[in-house]
Amino acid sequence: QCLGKFADALVYQLKVYKNDSISGNLENLSSSLNNLATLYYRIKNYESSKNLCLQAIEIEKKLNRGKNMAIRYGLASEIYGSIKSLDSALMFAKLAYDIDYKEGRIANSAIRQTQMASIYYMLDSIDLAKKNLEIAIPELEKVQNLNSLSIAYNQMGNIYLKLNDLNNAYKFYLDAYNIATKIGNNNTVSKTCLSLSKVLEKSQPKKALEYLNHYVVLSDSLFQVEISNQLNQYRIKYETAQLEHENIEKENENKKIVFISITILIFMILAIIGLMLVIRAKMKAQKITNKIQNARNEFFTNITHEFRTPMTVILGLAHRLKKNEANQMDAGERIERQGERLLNLINSLLDISKIKSAEIKLETTNKGE
Repeated sequence: QCLGKFADALVYQLKVYKNDSISGNLENLSSSLNNLATLYYRIKNYESSKNLCLQAIEIEKKLNRGKNMAIRYGLASEIYGSIKSLDSALMFAKLAYDIDYKEGRIANSAIRQTQMASIYYMLDSIDLAKKNLEIAIPELEKVQNLNSLSIAYNQMGNIYLKLNDLNNAYKFYLDAYNIATKIGNNNTVSKTCLSLSKVLEKSQPKKALEYLNHYVVLSDSLFQVEISNQLNQYRIKYETAQLEHENIEKENENKKIVFISITILIFMILAIIGLMLVIRAKMKAQKITNKIQNARNEFFTNITHEFRTPMTVILGLAHRLKKNEANQMDAGERIERQGERLLNLINSLLDISKIKSAEIKLETTNKGE
């Protein structure tokens, strides 16, 4: 990308993005999206750049990383500025500035102020643009951020030219030209050459012509680069289409996996519910069986006691009769009463047996029908 070989850069960046998408690492994925957005921005594919940048912003909202979020907002501001959506561009620049300033990154916040100044200039809010640059330039000078400083000087030159202050305009344009030449930023050099030719047009026409010639040479060079970039667009479009196709296939595959997983989960839930119902029915049946068993045990215990009492009395009276004790009539009556009692108990048992037999018979008859 630094060499201007954007098509080749895209091939590698797409590989990075694909790997990060598969890995699910959100931090790496955010960086890949941001790098892709920057690459598309460089080749002026602003729509793709915007979409990728917004995706990166959404990921950073989840990660809550201030510095990275400011970078994403800063790129979004540049993109929206390029498509002349100035309100959105200003909003993102302010968001980036607020984060950097609150977290103490003064040098970074100065860069955000140059972004805001550029937007204010396009909105014709010259005073606000100048105010932001007056704060940003000393900070950029302090940290010697030469690239941003050359841009800020050029912006300030534009403001003074707009205010018709040619002396200050010349001073800032010249500073921008010297720094941009030093670091090899031909884009800024080209802009300042044209601006210097305008400023010196009346006072130093010869010098103005030299800057204008330099501008023409640089413009021609930049035009060749632009042509090369345009030729690479076909390859870039192919790579992008291929990536979109792979993403669609991956999305369809993920949908299948989700569907199968949900289906299996539903079957598992139904199986668990069925098992729980069976267990509950068995437990209920076991409780009923236990109640019947307890009732049966209690019945036989009680009936045993009922048999024991009259038997004890009868045996006792029989004992007394053997000894020829007096009051035999009373003993006979008591024996009779206890005997009748035993007979009633036996009849009750026979009745229960008859009822059970009748139930069995009735059940058998129903089956026959």
